[in-house]
Amino acid sequence: MYRRKNQKMVRIVAFLVALAMLLMTGFYIFAMTGWFSASLENSGYVVRGASKDLTEQERLEELEAFIREIQSNYKDEISTDMLFDGIYHGIFEALEDPWSVYYSSQETADRLIDSILGDYSGVGITMTESAGKILITTVVPGGPADRAGVKSGDYILKVDGIDTAGMALDEVSLRVRGEEGTSVTLTLERAGAFIIYTMTRAMIQTASVYYEEPEEGIGYIRISSFDSNTDDEFASARLTLLNKGIRALIIDVRNNGGGLMSPALTIANQMIPFRGTLAHYERQGRILETVPSTVNQTKAVPTVVLINENTASAAECFVGALQDNNVARIIGRTTYGKGVAQTISSTADGGAYKLSVFYFLTPDQHRIDGVGIVPDQIVHASAGLSEEEIKQITGVLAPMGEAVKYYAGDIGLNVYGAQQRLGHLGYEVSPSGVMDGQTVEIIKEFQADEGLYPYGGLDFTTMNALATAFEAYLFGGGQDLQLEAAIQWLSR
Repeated sequence: MYRRKNQKMVRIVAFLVALAMLLMTGFYIFAMTGWFSASLENSGYVVRGASKDLTEQERLEELEAFIREIQSNYKDEISTDMLFDGIYHGIFEALEDPWSVYYSSQETADRLIDSILGDYSGVGITMTESAGKILITTVVPGGPADRAGVKSGDYILKVDGIDTAGMALDEVSLRVRGEEGTSVTLTLERAGAFIIYTMTRAMIQTASVYYEEPEEGIGYIRISSFDSNTDDEFASARLTLLNKGIRALIIDVRNNGGGLMSPALTIANQMIPFRGTLAHYERQGRILETVPSTVNQTKAVPTVVLINENTASAAECFVGALQDNNVARIIGRTTYGKGVAQTISSTADGGAYKLSVFYFLTPDQHRIDGVGIVPDQIVHASAGLSEEEIKQITGVLAPMGEAVKYYAGDIGLNVYGAQQRLGHLGYEVSPSGVMDGQTVEIIKEFQADEGLYPYGGLDFTTMNALATAFEAYLFGGGQDLQLEAAIQWLSR
């Protein structure tokens, strides 16, 4: 009986195998004769040939054929301009570089160039990206924003009701600027409160260099940006102060977001009284050019350069040149870390693009991008907050009173309080109460800034240093602690 059952089972299995082979054979025949492809077409699908390895030239030719095929076979009419616009945008997205941008309109690029070279129509603010938000770094005295009440340190949340979250810095800047006499409304965040200002755009006269009469023999020059004539303005200001008999000089490039590289290096050259190097340009791992310094015969005096977390790009290159050549003491906070240079070019069909073309390195070949310039002396700034603003911050501030140390992966109130304080001090961290990877790295950065061992643990020494720095920020009474540190060092 068992044998008959086994024989029957074998026959069933054999039948199933034969049926499967027949079906596969039929599938192969139908596929080879086009029947299967035709069936897919009737179902709404079309099978195309498989791709093959192509040379670079063949891929470019294939791309042209691909564009023409889409234009011919797409269900709706589509213009060549629309397709190429999409290609350009796609290329720049693939670069994953926030500083390389494609502009569909040459007019947009021209407005950007005008703002870099000099005067423009707007409200009189400069801005940068900080912690994923748009931070106002400078407010032009007497400009529309200044008259409305906008302050340095405000975050731009909306422009004319349009949310700036995820918006590129250039796009926000161009939305704020516009035709003279037109109005713009900014929604700002200040110390946790939301404020709305509407102002009328005006022509902004961009004097990028400001200097003060010397006190006790110490001169002061502030450079707000590096425009086409900033080097001439600086040379005039410095010569005026030297003729007044200064014995020392403070150069302030805090909140200077950069600009043109040439005037920045020209000014650095004015400060270096010997032959040396100002910067290196690097592309694809190779030094393209080394910019030399010349012998400058102008009188040299002890110099301090003030920097902060919003000092960026060409301003960082300027600071690096002075630091590596040991002609100035650098005081303040580690700079932004934008060490790439861009060119602005036009496309044949009326668009334009900004492309990062090289990294710039300091004279000692230190890369700035993503790292910044670390000052010789770390000094945190006072926020200059009003009593109401201080009250708003302290009202939601978590204490750091637990007698517990925290390390990677730990969760606790001390961690949350530390994250809040670090955020106010300008470090890019979001309060969560968790010692995640980002928080550990930020604590390492703070520890390095304070001259502590940078290992990323939230120990008692680190918390004490953080509390001290935060109190100086909160209750500094508007005193410029970084400037005071510069004066103190020069007065030794």
